[in-house]
Amino acid sequence: MFDNVKGYDIPVAVGAIAASRIIYAVGLGTTPDKIIGRWVKALSSPIEPSVVSDGPVRENVLVGEEVDLGKFPNPIWTPTKDAGPYLTAPYVVTKDPDSGYLNVGTMRNQVVGKNRTAINIILGQHTGNIFAKYKEAKKPMPAAITMGAEPVVGMTSTAKVPEGVSEYSVAGGLKGSPLELIKCETSDLLVPANAEIVLEGEISTDENVSEGPFGENRGYMSRARDNPVFKIKCITHRNNPIYLSFISQTPPSESMTIQGAAMEALVYKLLAVDLGFEIRDVAIRGETSLMQFAISFKKMYPGQPYKILLAAISVSPRYNKVGIAVDEDVDVRNWLDVERAILLRARPDKDYLIIPNMQSTPNDPSNAPPGATYEERISGSKLFIDATKKWPYPEFCVAPQEMRDRVKAKWKMYGLPLLPE
Repeated sequence: MFDNVKGYDIPVAVGAIAASRIIYAVGLGTTPDKIIGRWVKALSSPIEPSVVSDGPVRENVLVGEEVDLGKFPNPIWTPTKDAGPYLTAPYVVTKDPDSGYLNVGTMRNQVVGKNRTAINIILGQHTGNIFAKYKEAKKPMPAAITMGAEPVVGMTSTAKVPEGVSEYSVAGGLKGSPLELIKCETSDLLVPANAEIVLEGEISTDENVSEGPFGENRGYMSRARDNPVFKIKCITHRNNPIYLSFISQTPPSESMTIQGAAMEALVYKLLAVDLGFEIRDVAIRGETSLMQFAISFKKMYPGQPYKILLAAISVSPRYNKVGIAVDEDVDVRNWLDVERAILLRARPDKDYLIIPNMQSTPNDPSNAPPGATYEERISGSKLFIDATKKWPYPEFCVAPQEMRDRVKAKWKMYGLPLLPE
């Protein structure tokens, strides 16, 4: 919490939701080993939100000339390199004009005026699909941006929740009780009643401005491109609001942790609950910008590892680039253990599978050289590694677990330096 920001009396909080898996778990009221279980339960048994008539976010209502983003301490995240100040934790609420489904997604917003931002909408993602409908109808898209709310709102807004499933309902499932929502002042969109700040307005379907560069969570500067303008009509906020942001930039970062935790759970649910594989664990490596993942499972037949990896990649093909299948005796939370399995259980000539022409992220600079089109930059390839045992292996050369436990219990008695936790 930075509570002495020069020129402002509004503090800026970063790392509050997902600076680490431990902090993420605290936000759920649980422990890191229970995160996936909580997500699977929330996805299987979502809890619908309740609509209330008033809430703290209505303590201040700004309209007309009072609408000014300059009143808030919008940070520049990569000094001398970012195109300007950015909102990095905006929960963007939109409504499908056909079904009425409310979508909540997180996408960066560059501040380009007192009541304007350039919003990074990506076609193919849920907000992008809704935006395409408004664009075809030649109408602006009503939108509201929530900044700061209960942790579960940020956790679901940044997740790849299946299209058509309400992020608010999944957030209620994570919380264990309904979220309280309130109707916007200028539209029928619903936002968390206990939010810190809400920006209301509409996203133009016929006006774009240059957005970027921005220090992305891949660790490289994203390229500038034309993006739609979000025009703000009204700002509501609490008394003494807290300005919440996510730390992005070079991984490992908060944006990687918050996305990775949910993605692990979504992959686990698909594989273990929906498809019935005997999955032990799923881990997505934040240090690699979510581009590497490992799955441990009970192998039943040849070819099963690739079947599992192909299913897993479908959850979020834009991100995961290298998938590794390992036996259930491998701890996928210990990447040294995973790398050992790759080196000693996989042959590059037989157990590596490259799949070309797959959906990727434009922020992977290996996809295309400078000057390439956006369409060229979102096409990449995937590598799958079958690091499972193909035949019986020798025993590990370690003492029996019971003997090691006995030595550990007597460690202090030996007078040796304390073991790390």
